[in-house]
Amino acid sequence: MILSGRCYLSGKLVERDIEIDDGKIIRVERSIFGRKNIVSDGIILPGGIDIHVHFREPGMTEKEDFYTGSLAALHGGITTIFDMPNTRPVTLTHEDLLEKASLAGSKSLVDFGLYAFLKDLRIAKGVKEVSAGFKAYLTPSTGGLETPKEILVEYVADPDLNTRPVHTHAEGITIGETRARTLEEHDTLRPGGGEVSSVKWLAEIAPEKVHLCHLSTPESVQVCIERKVSFEVAPRHMLLDYSMKHIQKTGKVNPPLRSPGVRERLFTMFKDGKIPILASDHAPHTLPEKEGTFQESPAGMPEVEWWLPIMLAYVKNGVLELKTVVEASSINPGRLMKIPKGEIKKGYDADLLIVRMNDLLDVEKERIFTKCGWTPYHGFKGVFPRKVMLRGEVIFDGSQPLETRGFGRFIRTPL
Repeated sequence: MILSGRCYLSGKLVERDIEIDDGKIIRVERSIFGRKNIVSDGIILPGGIDIHVHFREPGMTEKEDFYTGSLAALHGGITTIFDMPNTRPVTLTHEDLLEKASLAGSKSLVDFGLYAFLKDLRIAKGVKEVSAGFKAYLTPSTGGLETPKEILVEYVADPDLNTRPVHTHAEGITIGETRARTLEEHDTLRPGGGEVSSVKWLAEIAPEKVHLCHLSTPESVQVCIERKVSFEVAPRHMLLDYSMKHIQKTGKVNPPLRSPGVRERLFTMFKDGKIPILASDHAPHTLPEKEGTFQESPAGMPEVEWWLPIMLAYVKNGVLELKTVVEASSINPGRLMKIPKGEIKKGYDADLLIVRMNDLLDVEKERIFTKCGWTPYHGFKGVFPRKVMLRGEVIFDGSQPLETRGFGRFIRTPL
């Protein structure tokens, strides 16, 4: 196959032919003689890589499963995901990982990797060759998961284990958070200062051995920049804040949505190229769960389906540079995970998006594929891909999947 069109290379859009064979990019040149199977009617971008999702399987499939989650990902231009371990049962042992991989492999339409929960170093040594890495929680998360600090310290000091950075939920202080009745109170009771303190501690013990998840304050981001610590920001913390009336219960997440000023500062840091990776922390719950009292509402929201289209809408409107978005959505996540994805480059998987930047649509009016059936992005615009290719196959045409369940492959990332 030869795909022709304006494609993203080295920070620019240029006319190129992309030769694809056996799912891989073989050549990228100005002109390649041969049959052009597809001539793009838009721009060609590398598929998005979301390194932080919760597809809720096994154990919570009323909220999401690998089929519906992967459909939502494709709709949003995400071709590779990495799933977190706080399912039921928790993804902890070698057997847990293989069982989850089998489940995902029978359903997922996108390629996937799986994290293991970091709880016990002996167990961790038995799963390191199967997992995409480990997740540590410095405060209790869904399912009551929490990683003792001494285990985290021992992990980063162990050369047999720390070949990959441990992905860490870096909130360290909560103050009676169950008393919160509003998003603003939730922010107060899980303060940004607690996150900053945890980030500083992690930067002291192992700046090259940790990756910090969903940072929610500019101060945390600045610490990571100065200490050269790998980190991500969830788009929600740059797009949503506690003053927005339409998301008071549905907007409950951890770390909390912060103030309008904090949100604006984070967005500016991203615009200025200071935030290297965006990752959704897609964590859906059903609307009945979210619409009880604020205190009963579980923390988490769906996001994998919309964050990249929303960022492309900001590119269309001249607010963001395409280079900034592609690096944060594809190039840098691929490099962090050491996988041949996320770039239009010889030897890489042909995971590609065909996007028409004039397709500026209301997020709420688009079909929703995530099983929970709702979006927090009231009033936002998005540029959704016209076609999505995974390993050289068109698997999504912007409105429906063209491949069957189980097309996605299990990724075993290199040690």
